[in-house]
Amino acid sequence: MSDINSKEKEEKNELTYSERFMNNVVLNFAAEVGKKELSDYENMLLQHLYIKIDYTMEEWKKAKWSEKEKKYIEKYQDLNWNNLNMSKLALDSIERVKLGLDALVENHIHVIFTKNKKQKYNVDLRIGYEGKLYYKKKMSIIPIDDIIIETVYKTDYFKPIKKDIKNLKDFYEFEIKNPFLRGDVIGGFGYIQYKEMDRNINNKLILVTLEDIKRSQNKAQTKTIWNSFNNDMCYKSIVHKVCKFIRIDPKQVTKEYFSVENSDYNNEDHGIGDLVEINENDNVVSEEQNIVYENDNNTMPDKNISEDQEGGFPSW
Repeated sequence: MSDINSKEKEEKNELTYSERFMNNVVLNFAAEVGKKELSDYENMLLQHLYIKIDYTMEEWKKAKWSEKEKKYIEKYQDLNWNNLNMSKLALDSIERVKLGLDALVENHIHVIFTKNKKQKYNVDLRIGYEGKLYYKKKMSIIPIDDIIIETVYKTDYFKPIKKDIKNLKDFYEFEIKNPFLRGDVIGGFGYIQYKEMDRNINNKLILVTLEDIKRSQNKAQTKTIWNSFNNDMCYKSIVHKVCKFIRIDPKQVTKEYFSVENSDYNNEDHGIGDLVEINENDNVVSEEQNIVYENDNNTMPDKNISEDQEGGFPSW
């Protein structure tokens, strides 16, 4: 009997972190919804998420920190899979997977770590603007063919054309007159093109004013990101605005969709996740540089997760 127990313990110790992550997520998923199996595609998305989290941890350890950041980093030398808040991560992972988000696709999911009072790491799986566009488009009550999103600058020519007696559908005229010196951002627009299953379906033109963009900027928890990456942040604000005009099919609404849409950070967030998203576009390793430090005058508090939650993998 002791030999059998010893063998089982040995097999558990031989499991890789990837296998442990997958098993833990499935167990939490089964406990939550009573279903024990994921589809092959969902398993693949889960594997991609593991790769993204693991890569982010490893890159963080190799990162070159500024002098200002170094004083915080000593607190995070114990960042590893054994120190993650796995119960919350498992449920959040399932929510992203059920929405079809792929962590290895640019701007679908960003990984940010925060340390709680239990000295465990919460993992914020921040949904990027491309991820939000993806699941919103997929869940539209009217099938969408394409979504065009543009920032309008001072030297650009833009004329909105709304549906009326003369025009069968919303449309627009847009011309970049000076591509290399376009001036300041003055607004933006989104154009939702529906699949022409019905001639009466009107494509939708959404106008985003400079005031709309500034309202988003005013919500920012730090102005540094906007000052450094203003044009990128303007574009991201336009995307979020356009997403609000996609009508969701009630038949496709799930618990996962409701949870993600109502999370603190996944609404039009303009905090530390912005820098992660913008720098990823510039091919700069940045996710590991955006660890949220414990609450003091120079930090952002972790709003998503109760700091009393237990973390780490279960006993193996």
